[in-house]
Amino acid sequence: MKHLLYIGFISLIFLSCRKDPNDIDIIIPDQTPPRSLAEQMPGEWSLDAVSYISEFSIDFDGFPLPISNSGTDKNARGSMSIDASNMDYNARYTVMLALPFLPIPSIPVSDNIQFAGNYNISGGNITVSNSGGSRTLEVISHGPYHLTFQTSSILNLGIPLPGITDIPIELTLHYVKDF
Repeated sequence: MKHLLYIGFISLIFLSCRKDPNDIDIIIPDQTPPRSLAEQMPGEWSLDAVSYISEFSIDFDGFPLPISNSGTDKNARGSMSIDASNMDYNARYTVMLALPFLPIPSIPVSDNIQFAGNYNISGGNITVSNSGGSRTLEVISHGPYHLTFQTSSILNLGIPLPGITDIPIELTLHYVKDF
């Protein structure tokens, strides 16, 4: 008899504690995430990955030899610091450069970029300027916790190869916000 009363009591608890499926819990965060690029940019950021594309040609005994390379360095390292008017960013990455006339499939070429100065946002571009010049970053994607932009650079091989000194490269830099 005691067992029957105990089972009945437990059943009554479960039946009375059912949640109405029409009740929806809405969790409102303490702060509304920033929506505009200008609101999202200030803070400290870490480089998550660098993607690259490089297309150029080499003069090979009077014949142009087109070369194309692309890839992503997920081990890239860098940081970015942004306040209301200044931006300082750096990126260290490795490009796997495939040259068809070499006996190896590709050579790793490490490079880095860094730039600091006042910034201005215009449309989908961020222009960073200092006394030495300016650099434009095309914003590809942004959110409260990520910022992805493209820029161009020159990849210096650091080793002498016939017909090659500096290689133009398009970079996509993906930063994530530090907490």
